[in-house]
Amino acid sequence: MRAQNVVVIGGTGFIGGHLVARLAEEGVGTVVPARHYEAAKGLTTLPYLDLEVADIHDDATLRRLLAGRDAVINLVGVLNGGHGEPYGPGFRRLHVELPRRIVQACAELGVPRYLHMSALGASPTGASMYQRSKADGELAARSDPRVAATIFRPSIVFGPGDHFLTVFARLQRHLPVLPLACAQARIQPVYVEDVAAAFALACANRARAALRSSWAGRRSTPWPSWCSWPAAMPATNATCCPCRTGPHGWRPGCSSCCRATRSSRATTSPP
Repeated sequence: MRAQNVVVIGGTGFIGGHLVARLAEEGVGTVVPARHYEAAKGLTTLPYLDLEVADIHDDATLRRLLAGRDAVINLVGVLNGGHGEPYGPGFRRLHVELPRRIVQACAELGVPRYLHMSALGASPTGASMYQRSKADGELAARSDPRVAATIFRPSIVFGPGDHFLTVFARLQRHLPVLPLACAQARIQPVYVEDVAAAFALACANRARAALRSSWAGRRSTPWPSWCSWPAAMPATNATCCPCRTGPHGWRPGCSSCCRATRSSRATTSPP
Protein backbone atom coordinates (compact mmCIF):
# COMPACT_ATOMS: atom_id res chain seq x y z
CA MET A 1 0.00 0.00 0.00
CA ARG A 2 1.29 3.45 -0.90
CA ALA A 3 2.58 5.48 2.05
CA GLN A 4 0.52 8.50 3.03
CA ASN A 5 1.65 12.02 2.32
CA VAL A 6 0.18 14.73 4.54
CA VAL A 7 0.62 18.37 5.52
CA VAL A 8 0.44 19.33 9.20
CA ILE A 9 -0.36 23.00 9.63
CA GLY A 10 0.46 24.02 13.17
CA GLY A 11 2.92 21.14 13.37
CA THR A 12 5.54 23.21 15.20
CA GLY A 13 3.36 23.72 18.29
CA PHE A 14 2.83 21.66 21.42
CA ILE A 15 0.36 19.12 20.04
CA GLY A 16 1.89 19.30 16.58
CA GLY A 17 5.30 18.23 17.84
CA HIS A 18 3.85 15.08 19.37
CA LEU A 19 1.70 14.35 16.32
CA VAL A 20 4.45 14.66 13.72
CA ALA A 21 6.66 12.41 15.85
CA ARG A 22 3.87 9.81 15.86
CA LEU A 23 3.40 10.12 12.09
CA ALA A 24 7.15 9.69 11.58
CA GLU A 25 7.05 6.48 13.62
CA GLU A 26 4.34 5.19 11.31
CA GLY A 27 6.24 6.10 8.15
CA VAL A 28 3.89 8.85 7.03
CA GLY A 29 5.48 11.43 4.75
CA THR A 30 4.84 14.77 6.43
CA VAL A 31 5.34 18.38 5.38
CA VAL A 32 5.34 20.96 8.18
CA PRO A 33 5.22 24.65 7.24
CA ALA A 34 6.90 27.01 9.70
CA ARG A 35 7.20 30.77 9.97
CA HIS A 36 10.78 30.60 11.22
CA TYR A 37 13.25 27.79 10.61
CA GLU A 38 15.24 28.29 13.83
CA ALA A 39 12.18 27.86 16.04
CA ALA A 40 11.29 24.53 14.44
CA LYS A 41 14.62 23.04 13.34
CA GLY A 42 14.41 20.37 16.05
CA LEU A 43 11.78 18.63 13.91
CA THR A 44 14.28 18.07 11.09
CA THR A 45 15.74 15.06 12.93
CA LEU A 46 12.48 13.15 12.36
CA PRO A 47 12.38 10.73 9.42
CA TYR A 48 9.88 11.24 6.58
CA LEU A 49 9.45 14.91 7.56
CA ASP A 50 10.13 18.01 5.48
CA LEU A 51 10.19 21.37 7.21
CA GLU A 52 9.36 24.29 4.93
CA VAL A 53 9.56 27.97 5.79
CA ALA A 54 6.27 29.22 4.37
CA ASP A 55 3.50 31.75 4.90
CA ILE A 56 0.27 29.76 5.12
CA HIS A 57 -1.74 32.97 4.80
CA ASP A 58 -0.55 33.40 1.22
CA ASP A 59 -2.94 31.58 -1.11
CA ALA A 60 -0.34 30.64 -3.70
CA THR A 61 1.99 29.24 -1.03
CA LEU A 62 -0.85 27.31 0.59
CA ARG A 63 -1.85 25.74 -2.74
CA ARG A 64 1.75 24.74 -3.42
CA LEU A 65 2.01 23.03 -0.01
CA LEU A 66 -1.26 21.14 -0.45
CA ALA A 67 -0.88 19.98 -4.04
CA GLY A 68 -0.71 16.19 -4.35
CA ARG A 69 -1.31 15.42 -0.66
CA ASP A 70 -3.56 12.74 0.75
CA ALA A 71 -4.73 14.83 3.69
CA VAL A 72 -4.25 18.11 5.51
CA ILE A 73 -4.19 18.34 9.30
CA ASN A 74 -4.84 21.76 10.83
CA LEU A 75 -3.88 22.24 14.50
CA VAL A 76 -3.71 26.05 14.49
CA GLY A 77 -5.30 27.77 17.46
CA VAL A 78 -4.90 30.88 19.61
CA LEU A 79 -6.23 31.81 23.04
CA ASN A 80 -5.86 35.56 22.56
CA GLY A 81 -7.28 36.82 19.29
CA GLY A 82 -8.22 40.37 20.19
CA HIS A 83 -11.66 41.76 20.96
CA GLY A 84 -14.76 42.06 18.84
CA GLU A 85 -18.21 40.63 18.21
CA PRO A 86 -18.73 37.75 18.02
CA TYR A 87 -14.92 37.44 18.37
CA GLY A 88 -11.72 39.34 17.67
CA PRO A 89 -9.85 39.59 14.36
CA GLY A 90 -7.14 37.13 15.40
CA PHE A 91 -9.74 34.46 16.13
CA ARG A 92 -11.45 35.16 12.81
CA ARG A 93 -8.22 34.94 10.82
CA LEU A 94 -6.88 31.73 12.39
CA HIS A 95 -9.97 29.82 13.56
CA VAL A 96 -12.39 30.65 10.73
CA GLU A 97 -10.76 32.09 7.64
CA LEU A 98 -7.73 29.79 7.63
CA PRO A 99 -9.74 26.51 7.69
CA ARG A 100 -12.07 27.89 5.02
CA ARG A 101 -9.10 28.70 2.78
CA ILE A 102 -7.54 25.29 3.43
CA VAL A 103 -10.76 23.46 2.56
CA GLN A 104 -11.26 25.55 -0.57
CA ALA A 105 -7.71 24.78 -1.71
CA CYS A 106 -8.18 21.08 -0.93
CA ALA A 107 -11.37 20.98 -3.02
CA GLU A 108 -9.74 22.71 -5.99
CA LEU A 109 -6.59 20.54 -5.84
CA GLY A 110 -8.34 17.22 -5.24
CA VAL A 111 -7.04 16.66 -1.70
CA PRO A 112 -9.73 14.33 -0.32
CA ARG A 113 -9.38 14.77 3.45
CA TYR A 114 -9.13 17.52 6.04
CA LEU A 115 -8.55 16.84 9.76
CA HIS A 116 -9.48 19.81 11.91
CA MET A 117 -8.65 20.65 15.53
CA SER A 118 -11.60 22.29 17.25
CA ALA A 119 -12.28 22.38 20.99
CA LEU A 120 -14.64 20.90 23.55
CA GLY A 121 -17.38 23.42 24.20
CA ALA A 122 -17.22 25.02 20.75
CA SER A 123 -20.59 26.71 20.25
CA PRO A 124 -21.97 29.74 18.39
CA THR A 125 -23.48 30.80 21.73
CA GLY A 126 -20.38 29.99 23.78
CA ALA A 127 -19.37 32.21 26.66
CA SER A 128 -15.96 33.04 25.17
CA MET A 129 -14.78 34.39 21.83
CA TYR A 130 -12.56 31.29 21.62
CA GLN A 131 -15.58 28.95 21.78
CA ARG A 132 -17.62 30.98 19.30
CA SER A 133 -14.80 31.21 16.78
CA LYS A 134 -14.08 27.49 17.09
CA ALA A 135 -17.75 26.79 16.30
CA ASP A 136 -17.55 28.87 13.13
CA GLY A 137 -14.28 27.09 12.33
CA GLU A 138 -16.16 23.79 12.33
CA LEU A 139 -18.61 25.20 9.78
CA ALA A 140 -15.66 26.33 7.67
CA ALA A 141 -14.14 22.84 7.94
CA ARG A 142 -17.28 21.40 6.32
CA SER A 143 -17.84 24.19 3.85
CA ASP A 144 -17.17 22.07 0.76
CA PRO A 145 -18.70 18.58 0.35
CA ARG A 146 -15.86 17.53 -1.94
CA VAL A 147 -13.56 17.39 1.09
CA ALA A 148 -14.25 14.89 3.90
CA ALA A 149 -13.70 16.73 7.18
CA THR A 150 -12.85 14.98 10.44
CA ILE A 151 -13.32 17.28 13.43
CA PHE A 152 -11.71 16.73 16.81
CA ARG A 153 -12.97 18.42 19.99
CA PRO A 154 -10.54 17.75 22.84
CA SER A 155 -10.75 19.02 26.38
CA ILE A 156 -7.67 20.76 27.86
CA VAL A 157 -4.61 18.91 26.53
CA PHE A 158 -1.70 18.28 28.89
CA GLY A 159 1.67 16.60 28.62
CA PRO A 160 5.39 17.35 28.16
CA GLY A 161 5.83 20.85 26.76
CA ASP A 162 2.25 21.96 27.41
CA HIS A 163 1.06 25.43 28.36
CA PHE A 164 -1.11 24.11 31.19
CA LEU A 165 0.70 22.26 33.98
CA THR A 166 4.09 23.72 33.06
CA VAL A 167 2.72 27.26 33.45
CA PHE A 168 1.47 26.50 36.96
CA ALA A 169 4.72 24.78 37.85
CA ARG A 170 6.66 27.87 36.73
CA LEU A 171 4.42 30.24 38.69
CA GLN A 172 4.60 28.13 41.81
CA ARG A 173 8.39 28.25 41.82
CA HIS A 174 8.17 31.97 42.51
CA LEU A 175 4.83 32.65 44.19
CA PRO A 176 3.97 31.64 47.79
CA VAL A 177 0.24 31.69 46.93
CA LEU A 178 -1.37 31.10 43.56
CA PRO A 179 -4.92 32.57 43.44
CA LEU A 180 -7.30 30.47 41.34
CA ALA A 181 -10.40 31.76 39.59
CA CYS A 182 -13.38 29.39 39.13
CA ALA A 183 -12.09 27.18 41.93
CA GLN A 184 -15.32 25.14 41.98
CA ALA A 185 -14.92 24.03 38.37
CA ARG A 186 -14.11 20.46 37.44
CA ILE A 187 -12.04 19.54 34.38
CA GLN A 188 -11.19 16.38 32.44
CA PRO A 189 -7.87 17.02 30.67
CA VAL A 190 -6.73 14.63 27.94
CA TYR A 191 -3.15 13.45 27.48
CA VAL A 192 -1.33 14.79 24.43
CA GLU A 193 -0.09 11.37 23.28
CA ASP A 194 -3.69 10.15 23.18
CA VAL A 195 -4.61 13.14 21.01
CA ALA A 196 -1.68 12.45 18.68
CA ALA A 197 -2.60 8.77 18.45
CA ALA A 198 -6.23 9.59 17.60
CA PHE A 199 -5.21 12.00 14.83
CA ALA A 200 -2.78 9.45 13.38
CA LEU A 201 -5.42 6.69 13.52
CA ALA A 202 -8.06 8.86 11.87
CA CYS A 203 -5.60 9.91 9.19
CA ALA A 204 -4.91 6.27 8.31
CA ASN A 205 -8.54 5.16 8.49
CA ARG A 206 -10.75 6.52 5.73
CA ALA A 207 -13.83 5.16 7.52
CA ARG A 208 -13.36 7.99 10.04
CA ALA A 209 -13.31 10.63 7.33
CA ALA A 210 -16.55 12.46 8.15
CA LEU A 211 -16.66 12.05 11.93
CA ARG A 212 -16.77 14.68 14.66
CA SER A 213 -15.57 13.42 18.02
CA SER A 214 -15.24 14.95 21.49
CA TRP A 215 -12.54 13.83 23.90
CA ALA A 216 -11.99 14.21 27.62
CA GLY A 217 -9.99 12.45 30.30
CA ARG A 218 -11.44 9.49 32.18
CA ARG A 219 -11.94 11.37 35.44
CA SER A 220 -13.60 14.65 36.34
CA THR A 221 -11.16 16.37 38.69
CA PRO A 222 -11.50 19.60 40.70
CA TRP A 223 -9.62 22.44 39.05
CA PRO A 224 -7.54 23.23 42.19
CA SER A 225 -6.36 19.61 42.36
CA TRP A 226 -4.77 19.85 38.92
CA CYS A 227 -3.18 23.17 39.76
CA SER A 228 -1.81 21.77 43.01
CA TRP A 229 -0.10 18.85 41.30
CA PRO A 230 2.95 20.88 40.18
CA ALA A 231 3.16 22.31 43.71
CA ALA A 232 3.99 18.82 44.99
CA MET A 233 7.15 18.75 42.87
CA PRO A 234 10.44 19.35 44.71
CA ALA A 235 11.13 22.67 42.97
CA THR A 236 7.88 24.28 44.14
CA ASN A 237 6.33 25.04 47.51
CA ALA A 238 3.33 27.21 46.71
CA THR A 239 -0.22 26.81 47.94
CA CYS A 240 -3.15 27.07 45.52
CA CYS A 241 -5.83 29.29 47.01
CA PRO A 242 -9.39 29.56 45.65
CA CYS A 243 -10.52 33.03 44.55
CA ARG A 244 -13.87 34.74 44.86
CA THR A 245 -15.20 37.83 43.18
CA GLY A 246 -15.11 41.19 44.89
CA PRO A 247 -15.60 44.83 44.01
CA HIS A 248 -12.18 44.90 42.36
CA GLY A 249 -12.38 41.58 40.52
CA TRP A 250 -10.84 38.27 41.59
CA ARG A 251 -9.18 38.14 45.00
CA PRO A 252 -8.00 35.36 47.36
CA GLY A 253 -10.91 33.61 49.02
CA CYS A 254 -9.05 32.70 52.20
CA SER A 255 -6.96 35.54 53.58
CA SER A 256 -5.91 33.57 56.67
CA CYS A 257 -4.56 30.79 54.41
CA CYS A 258 -2.63 33.37 52.40
CA ARG A 259 -1.16 34.96 55.53
CA ALA A 260 -0.14 31.57 56.90
CA THR A 261 1.43 30.57 53.62
CA ARG A 262 3.39 33.82 53.36
CA SER A 263 4.69 33.26 56.88
CA SER A 264 5.66 29.68 56.10
CA ARG A 265 7.33 30.67 52.83
CA ALA A 266 9.45 33.26 54.62
CA THR A 267 11.23 30.50 56.57
CA THR A 268 11.72 28.26 53.54
CA SER A 269 14.88 28.29 51.46
CA PRO A 270 14.24 29.30 47.86
CA PRO A 271 14.47 26.48 45.29
